[in-house]
Amino acid sequence: MHTKRLFNLGLIILLLSITACATVQPFPVPANNPTVTNVRYNLAAHEDQQVVWGGQILAIEVKKETSLVTILAKPLDSNGEPINTDKSEGRFLARFSGFRDPAVFAAGRSLTVAGKIKGSETRKIGNYPYVHPVIEVDSYRLWPVQTTRYYDAHDYWWYDPWYPWYPGYPMYYYYPTYQPGPQKLPPANK
Repeated sequence: MHTKRLFNLGLIILLLSITACATVQPFPVPANNPTVTNVRYNLAAHEDQQVVWGGQILAIEVKKETSLVTILAKPLDSNGEPINTDKSEGRFLARFSGFRDPAVFAAGRSLTVAGKIKGSETRKIGNYPYVHPVIEVDSYRLWPVQTTRYYDAHDYWWYDPWYPWYPGYPMYYYYPTYQPGPQKLPPANK
């Protein structure tokens, strides 16, 4: 009985250590993956080509049988996740079959799509007519919302177990706070 419990405990510890080392499955990017800019200026050469693009969702338009997501193209890292940078190759449209919830595919989220290029659509950005390449989506990954972890201006290494009860306590107490999404700047001192 005792050895069975030890075996089960060892098995649980082994499984927990394996799952703790799990990483994000990479989204494979083909070697001959054209950029959004190349496709915009030479659409005929890339028609029906398989591509993997990603970026930041700008808008979603739900139609009767499809959902059309406007994406600001960003460079992808080795896992296929869009890199949060000011660099962009332009915009493109990702056409999904069926309904995609605008609350889930919200503006600002990162999305990577794989599919075939199926023409283009010209839409206006302000008064400028802009050609958007259209991808018929085969597979996609909607990346989790990034959380920003920031620390108060207190010293990181200071720790006092008597903090709440010590009367002359200096204001050096470390505590992390978590806020989802982009960090907002504090109001300026006047």
